[in-house]
Amino acid sequence: MLFLMILSASLLPARLFDAAGQLRVDGVLINASPFPLIDLVLLHVAPSLDPRDALLVQRRGYAVPPSN
Repeated sequence: MLFLMILSASLLPARLFDAAGQLRVDGVLINASPFPLIDLVLLHVAPSLDPRDALLVQRRGYAVPPSN
C-alpha cells in the first residue's frame, strides 16, 4: 500500500513525454522498491516467529491446497 501511495504521488502531474518527469518516476521506482521486497520477506519469516498465530494459520491454509 505504501509503495502504491509513493508511486502515485510521483505520477500525479503526468508528464509522459518530458525527460525530467520520466527520470523522476524512474527514481521513485528505484528508491521505493525495497518496501514490497521487505513485505515479501516478512510474510515468509512471520510463520517461524509465531507458528500458532491464528491469522498466519488461516493464510497458510489458503496457500497450500488440501491433500487427499
